[in-house]
Formats: sequence, structure tokens, C-alpha cells
Amino acid sequence: MWRNIFTPLLTHPEFAHVAPHIQYRRNAPSGTMFGQEFSVVGASNESSWLNIQGLTIIYALGDEATGWAESFWNMLVSRLSMPESRLLATCNPGSASHYLKTNVIDKANTDPDIHVEKFLLEQNPTLARKVVDRMARMYTGLFYRRMILAEWCAAEGAVYETWDQDTMVQPRKPGEVIAVGIDYGTNHPSAGHALTITEDGLQLTHEWSPQVNNMGGRSRLTDKELADSLERWLATLPNQPRAIYADPAAASFHEELRRRGIRTAKADNHVVDGIRTVESLLTSGMLTIAPECKQLIQEIPGYRWDPKATERGKDAPVKEKDDYCDAMRYTVFSSRGYWFRHVENLRRTTATDRH
Repeated sequence: MWRNIFTPLLTHPEFAHVAPHIQYRRNAPSGTMFGQEFSVVGASNESSWLNIQGLTIIYALGDEATGWAESFWNMLVSRLSMPESRLLATCNPGSASHYLKTNVIDKANTDPDIHVEKFLLEQNPTLARKVVDRMARMYTGLFYRRMILAEWCAAEGAVYETWDQDTMVQPRKPGEVIAVGIDYGTNHPSAGHALTITEDGLQLTHEWSPQVNNMGGRSRLTDKELADSLERWLATLPNQPRAIYADPAAASFHEELRRRGIRTAKADNHVVDGIRTVESLLTSGMLTIAPECKQLIQEIPGYRWDPKATERGKDAPVKEKDDYCDAMRYTVFSSRGYWFRHVENLRRTTATDRH
């Protein structure tokens, strides 16, 4: 909210006449605009509707509406109870069965209270043509249709539908290991990957697969056994990573590592955003995988969208044989603050050379 709404209102020249009438500080739950109090609320989980229950709302502005729980949307609409009440919401398209598509957008032609506008990326007046072209090259398949063509389409089939082992698996490259991501398992394998920043991009260079490599195929390991194995594996890396991101649900494993002096952070588990980032990097050639990551290379082709989740309007992979793909996503997506500038510089150089 701060980045997408308040920063433009408070800093852009075209809103200079408005800024003096806005009182708001970053992360505050409320503020005032032209003397009228407003609230800032999140809408991402099923209990979010409790934040607005009982309110009378005149105007509501919302961003990334596809991420809102349906219960929040329904409560919000019910609270727009004044004659002049209005809701303005923006989003990128999602699944064809998402409630916003079926309950709102598809009814725009018959419901006089609903108005829908569709804007394509190339219509953004603030983006240079070369930036639009570069972004179009970054996406393929499902994400191209949603992010570039603004289509509401189902997630189906392979998650990484552009996967090409011949081009995306490359010999291990030298560089600095910047991050490690770990998927923690109890009834399924634990997995980990090291991400290396190289002169021509990023590469997953090392794989941690304790059940497969070290423990004779045992299906369950204690936290102590996993931590012992991880310590041995970390010692084999060419350098210690800047950050270790572990499964956010693995509280006991985080604690076991903390007691050993191994600092970890909770991995960013925004699944679809993480998948989109990984696929974009793979497709553009900015991310490759070393052949030493054998389990990941075997797992990627079978990593598929869950059709049952798609029917509910959600995007989610099948939760089977996904351990190494999850570890890859944790590693790459959680560490983007370390590699983003490097990748963007390479992309600009590539685009310049192309022109």
C-alpha cells in the first residue's frame, strides 16, 4: 500500500495539490485525507473480513485483488452501504475459475453496479518500449497469457512448461554462493540447493539430499540427523552463503540449527510468485542448473499444477514429489535482494547488444 498508493500520492508532481492534505506514516493502520479518516487493512487470509466487519465504508481502494480472500471481498461489498459508496480495485488476472472472474468480471455486462477496464502492459505510459519488450520475453505460457495478454486462464499441466534439460542444465560454473534454500521433510525427503551468482547469471550449483546421499534411503530422519548432514554439506561449499532460507513451517529444525550457531531465515513461501520468478529466470537463460543437482533435474518434469485447486480458483502445484522444486523456489525467490541488480544489469547489457 505504501509503495503503490501513498508514495505516488505524496511524491509525484501531479499530486502536489493533494499531498499536503494527506497525513499518513508507513505501516500505520490509519491516517487522514482531506480531514476524513481512513484505515489500511490486509485481505490475504480467511479471517481478514473481521477487520472491516461492522464498518460503513464510503470509498475503498484496493490493490492485487486476486490475492484477497473471497470472504473479505463479500464483506467489503456489503459494507459499501452509502448511496455514494464506491470500490476501486486493481489486479493481475488469475485462474479462469477465480471468484473475481466468475462473480464479478463475467457479470459486468449485466450488472449496472460493475464496471471493468482491461489495460495491457504495452498501454502503460510510464514504460519505455524496450522495457515492455523485455518483460514480454521474460514470460511464457500461463504467465505470459496472464501478465502480458491479461487473460484469466487456468493453471494446468506442467508448472515449468518450458523446461528444456538440454539448455537449462549447464556445467557447474564458478562464482560466489549467495544463498541456500531448504525444504524440510518428516514423511518426505528434505532437500536443499545452493544458489551461485556467476558472471553470466545465476546457477543452482550444489544439492543437499540427505536421505538419498547420506542415509541409505531412510524415509524419516530426526532434526539432529538432518542438522548433522546439513553441517557436513555446508562445509563442502566453496564459501559460506550470505543467507540460509529454511521451510517457514519447520520451527523445530530452525531451532536445532540456531542452537548449533547456524543462522536461518524463514523462506518466502509465496508459491505462485516464486514459481513465476524461477520460470522467468530459466526461460531467459539467467538461471541454469548444474548436473550435480540430480534429484531436482529428475523432479522438474513431473512438477504439475493441481487440477483440484484450479477448480477452486486457486493456483497450487500438486503436493507430491515437490521437495526439490520447493527448495529451488525457496532459494531463488527468497534471495532476490542479493541477485536482482546483477540480473537486471545483465539483461540491460543483453538488450543493448541485441539492438
